[in-house]
Amino acid sequence: MKIRNGFVSNSSSSSFIIAIAEITDLPTFLESMKDVKFDYHYNYGTFEELLEKGMGVNGEENELCVESFTSATTTMVMEPGKKYFVVDYAGNEGDESFMDSDDDIDYDIDSSFFDGNKTLKRILQVLFEPKKHGLGKTGYEYGAGSNG
Repeated sequence: MKIRNGFVSNSSSSSFIIAIAEITDLPTFLESMKDVKFDYHYNYGTFEELLEKGMGVNGEENELCVESFTSATTTMVMEPGKKYFVVDYAGNEGDESFMDSDDDIDYDIDSSFFDGNKTLKRILQVLFEPKKHGLGKTGYEYGAGSNG
């Protein structure tokens, strides 16, 4: 019989980025995102278009809401006819990616954690400087946590 000493978990650890941003200048935004292939993790459109694209956004009639598995939430009251950029990304790195030197899980990450993924790095750059990239009101969170 094998006995494991140390951390044992049925859950796994993952990174996340959630965001909602109002697009104020669509051509500038699209130019900033020209190398990003939009998919079910990040896309743009009106509330109805985002629902059709399977973004999984939720909320009241006039509110967009995106939540991560760590209970981080971002919401925004939307205006009819406006387009929004929504990000609902969750990684799947596993606990080992967040172990510190004492084999404890440490979820304290900064944006450089995403530098290895060109798309996620670009998305954060756009969110960090919204006006430069054609965005208005912006709400975002990123980090890591247990996803189960």
